[in-house]
Amino acid sequence: MKKTAGLLLFLLSTAALFSFGKKEEEKKPLNETWVLCVTEFDVSAIPVPNQITGQLLSRDLTEALKGVIKRYRSDEEKDWYQGYALSRALSDAAKSLAAKREERALLVFKGERNWKYRKNLAVIDKDILKLEEAYQAVEKGLAPVEGEPVFKLSEDNIKGVYPKAPAFPVEYRFLMNQKADAFITGAVSDYHGRLYMRVKMYTRYTRSYSYEDFIVFSTSDSAVAIEELASRMIEAASETPPAFVTVRTKPDNAVILVNGAFAGQGEVTGREQAPGLTDVQIFTDDYYSETVPLELRGGEISELYLNLTPLAFSSFTLDTPGNPGSAVYRGALFLGNTPLGLNLPQDRYEYISVESPSGDTASAVLMGDRVVKSLFQTDKAGAEGTLNLSVRPPLLEDKPVERSRGRFYGAYGRLWIALPVAFLLNGVYSAYNVSNAGIPSEGMASNATLYNWATIAGWAAVSAAGIELVYRIYRYLRNSSADVSPLDGTMGKKTAENPEAAESLTETPELSGAEAEPEEPQEK
Repeated sequence: MKKTAGLLLFLLSTAALFSFGKKEEEKKPLNETWVLCVTEFDVSAIPVPNQITGQLLSRDLTEALKGVIKRYRSDEEKDWYQGYALSRALSDAAKSLAAKREERALLVFKGERNWKYRKNLAVIDKDILKLEEAYQAVEKGLAPVEGEPVFKLSEDNIKGVYPKAPAFPVEYRFLMNQKADAFITGAVSDYHGRLYMRVKMYTRYTRSYSYEDFIVFSTSDSAVAIEELASRMIEAASETPPAFVTVRTKPDNAVILVNGAFAGQGEVTGREQAPGLTDVQIFTDDYYSETVPLELRGGEISELYLNLTPLAFSSFTLDTPGNPGSAVYRGALFLGNTPLGLNLPQDRYEYISVESPSGDTASAVLMGDRVVKSLFQTDKAGAEGTLNLSVRPPLLEDKPVERSRGRFYGAYGRLWIALPVAFLLNGVYSAYNVSNAGIPSEGMASNATLYNWATIAGWAAVSAAGIELVYRIYRYLRNSSADVSPLDGTMGKKTAENPEAAESLTETPELSGAEAEPEEPQEK
């Protein structure tokens, strides 16, 4: 039994070995990373105060390049890297084979005994045969080049170091020392009061400058200029087609920023951007702002639809007891005179300041309808004053036109409810009355009497609703035309609230005699 079990186990293990076999190891792709080095830009041609700005531009450009994820190699570039890897592999195999053959040639000069010499010679001959086979198998066993290598900045750039740009003809050697596949260099110069920035990129596989670009901008527009130039540099460094982004917002007047640069208001359609991570910022007054990160892919359109959340507001009345008519400012913006109704966000700090007609000032920090902190009160001379701020519930504004319009709509609705009900009751009464006349009965008579009174009440309700509707129309027309200017061109009547209104519109009597001023002669 033991022998049978052992034999069965041996057969099963042998079958498993032959059935599964040994898995072939997957070949690791060559050149899995693509390294870019940004060199120090030449700023010697611009004034010394602006040289720091020029250096910061190269740093900003490097920060923008960090958003690149991959480099998409062209067929030409892959062929070059494949040929480079093949030549290097053949060179290494040839060096190993040459070294082994030289070792075989020098073996005879060691002076070893015949048997030992033959033994070492046989070992070296086997190694030479293996190296020759390896040399012949280099081309067949070479792994393919990675078509989408990971984009990386050089180690110096990651540390914040920007090496000096190489001069001709040591660019290729510079790349080998930096262990990079390409480097970017540039220069900043003055151009009629503006900055002229020129950049170019040297690639290893072309052994030349394969890309060159420039831009002219002012110092105030440097952020927008770097954004534009960086998008083109990213496209050249990644070898990818540009991406497109479409943004639509509510409300329609919201400001849209893409990577800090102004893109439009409300809607941005098909804006061209470099692939990679992109921040879209949206903000407007009275709404919470939003920042949305997007990962843009080359040749694709990313669409963003966003509804901003409105702020919660508090309505209140700001007053200065004892000093009516004080000017109220929100920051540096004049809002009106006290008592003044305000509508401020509930969860945001607002700086409010007031100034009385006598010159006294006061200010405070508000959050909604709460005074978070009173800052200072000073009089006209600068000493501590007595002007105080008070917050109270909002004043109820009388709106007679809106009130009259609402009551008119109410009366109109009641009339159109009462009228069909009256017609319905009248029809039921008529039916019961006709039935009772044909076949008299106590039930029919009582129902006819009941619906007769209901019909009278219904028509009374219709009459009352009609009278109310006529009255509401009269009140609505009267209130809505109370402040309208007459057709003769005058602006209003003299009232107690505005006594100067009529006086300013009266005709000025013509002066005659001694009261009339002599007409001045006109100059020729």
